[in-house]
Amino acid sequence: MCRFSLPLLALLCVAIPLAIPLAQADSDKVLTRPGFITRQEVSTRLTSQGYIVAEVESDDGAYKAKAMKDEHQVKLTVDPKTAAITAAAKNDD
Repeated sequence: MCRFSLPLLALLCVAIPLAIPLAQADSDKVLTRPGFITRQEVSTRLTSQGYIVAEVESDDGAYKAKAMKDEHQVKLTVDPKTAAITAAAKNDD
């Protein structure tokens, strides 16, 4: 089990949202397709589901997100049209 100190979690809660726009600055084919949601929308929807989102990128026609929930690091695959999580895997090292 991965345990974090309270100051570290507080730092992550501040630093990660500030870093997301920088990570989103590169070009992305998924973002240009009609009817697809943006990376920011993916991040917002995952956050509303209780995830702390570290990164969102596109790969193989879907969004891939790295996040934390319930003290577990997870990798998520998100449908670019519906924002539904189509795959999830714990990444606790």
